[in-house]
Amino acid sequence: MEDFIQSDAFSGEKKHSIDSKGRVIVPVQYRTEMGEELVIIRWLENSILMLTPTEWQKLCDRLEDMPNNRSGVRSFKRMIFSSVVKCVCDKLGRILIPENLRDHAQIAKSVTFVGQGSKVEIWGTETWQAYIDSNRQNFEKFAEELDPIF
Repeated sequence: MEDFIQSDAFSGEKKHSIDSKGRVIVPVQYRTEMGEELVIIRWLENSILMLTPTEWQKLCDRLEDMPNNRSGVRSFKRMIFSSVVKCVCDKLGRILIPENLRDHAQIAKSVTFVGQGSKVEIWGTETWQAYIDSNRQNFEKFAEELDPIF
């Protein structure tokens, strides 16, 4: 079934446990497309964003183009750039999520990887489930805010 999905689009949600040292296995489907070198950063709604070095550079370029005379822009840049971690998957396909990012994402025992097109979000599984539960009723409302997609 996944054969027909565009190969450069990350989709689906995949759950994995995290060990006591903060290591988690990156799902093989994502690792195959992204490669062994990854960048993780603090992200929105108590999640972590996982990107390829190429996608990270694109984000850096966009952030650098934003005006520093706006306090919100400066704050956003600080939150992002101060959290950058460059990771290399080990022999078992694991990355280490540092404590500060685990705290930010409220990660305890397990994580949920959520495909986001060219990127992947990492959520604490309980936080992800709470997010889904609280936003399920607004799904149609969110769709109305989008330009027509079909």
